[in-house]
Amino acid sequence: MHSAYHGWRVIPVVTRGVGVHDAASTLPEWLAPVLGLLTQVGDVWFVFSLLGACYLLVPRSRERIATVIGLALLASALVEGAKHGLGLPRPSTALVSPGDETGPMATFLDATATAGGEGFPSGHATLSTAGFLGLAAALRFGDARRRAVAAIGIVVAVGVTRVGLGVHYLVDVLAGVLLGLAVLAGGALAVRTSPVDPPSTVLALAVGGAALAVGVAPPSATPTGLLAADALTLLVLTGSVGALGGWQLARHSGGSGGHSADRSPSDRRRRRLHHSAGTGRRALVLGVGALLALVVAGVGALAAGEPGALAAAAGGVGVWTGLALPGLVPGFDPWIETATPLRRGAATGEPDDSAAGEPHAGRGRDGERDPSSSGERPSPPESPEH
Repeated sequence: MHSAYHGWRVIPVVTRGVGVHDAASTLPEWLAPVLGLLTQVGDVWFVFSLLGACYLLVPRSRERIATVIGLALLASALVEGAKHGLGLPRPSTALVSPGDETGPMATFLDATATAGGEGFPSGHATLSTAGFLGLAAALRFGDARRRAVAAIGIVVAVGVTRVGLGVHYLVDVLAGVLLGLAVLAGGALAVRTSPVDPPSTVLALAVGGAALAVGVAPPSATPTGLLAADALTLLVLTGSVGALGGWQLARHSGGSGGHSADRSPSDRRRRRLHHSAGTGRRALVLGVGALLALVVAGVGALAAGEPGALAAAAGGVGVWTGLALPGLVPGFDPWIETATPLRRGAATGEPDDSAAGEPHAGRGRDGERDPSSSGERPSPPESPEH
């Protein structure tokens, strides 16, 4: 163990080279573009783009997917806070380094196969664990076991690419996976005990976690010196605020998706309680207030000459718009269900409303045809033989 100066404080740096940590020194450089492409599956832009697309295109699972978006934001906030708080560096030897190549290949490798900043824990491993495992549980098409196996395979593949590229130690990846699992477990516990809907619960936790990450960020060189956090940490905060506000507007406007058959009795009782308590008005106020706060933050960043903060505010407005879109556009869900192949029934693998205990029209509880539903007179029972 030795000490390293990081920003405004001295932090003990632990040697994390335990197990496989120098794989990059044994791999050929031609693997760098392949690993760089594969590692993008666990990057922020890919995970949140996938979650956003599922949120918009799968209305029946929208509430569950919104919860997963909150879990992914919370995981990102915790990663940023841990990296800023611990300040542990990345491995010194990577498969490729900025400047190793020239021309278009250099630009491609710099964007996909290199990394900067702190190294513990792995953000790719954390985000892919929370995002893909959560999405596998949220979706309702196909086989649940196959979805889980596919998600685990993606998490393993992303972890292998981070170690193979030499941008993380194996310990960083394992810690990221454990942190992602902890986020999923903690989110499930919070949802189970919270009096509000699951997405609002998890998104509120994400806002709090992102605010803490901004608070522990070391001072950085900004044009005015007013901001301490880097652009990514600020984007996690503004994205969490935008997601919370956008979801409130979608929920208030009836764009939260789902059907009564998809919810447990406790969820339906809680939903009725929310509506009877008049939370729709508060949801609308919170949704619009979050948008106004992001706009004011963007104007302030523009006036102060802070491009990073301006980009973060714009990103937050974009997240707000994406989550609020189903509630802003009339007829959004019927159009989506008509225009996409992800419909109810066999295409999605989801049970229809009759699976919730309601008999099919014209059939009794035991599945036999009910003659009373079609207007037929039931035949009299046969007299027993003497």
